[in-house]
Amino acid sequence: MEEQILTPIIGSEDGQAVLSTWAVKVGDKISVGQILGSIETNKAVLDLESTKNGVVKELLVAIGSEIADLQPLITVDVEQ
Repeated sequence: MEEQILTPIIGSEDGQAVLSTWAVKVGDKISVGQILGSIETNKAVLDLESTKNGVVKELLVAIGSEIADLQPLITVDVEQ
């Protein structure tokens, strides 16, 4: 079953954040708590942690793209 991993609520003052890196690629097996990439705000660089176990099916956002709170980032084929 496919599910999406969303941007966490970052709470930056200006509401802007950028996806700065991906640490996974399509086909990678991921687990809860694994670092998937990083998000940069005007004050900090934050790790993006997985909230699901499964296999990465699609990266929905390109590196360098602005992202919003609760925006879909990754499609995962979740393990049952």
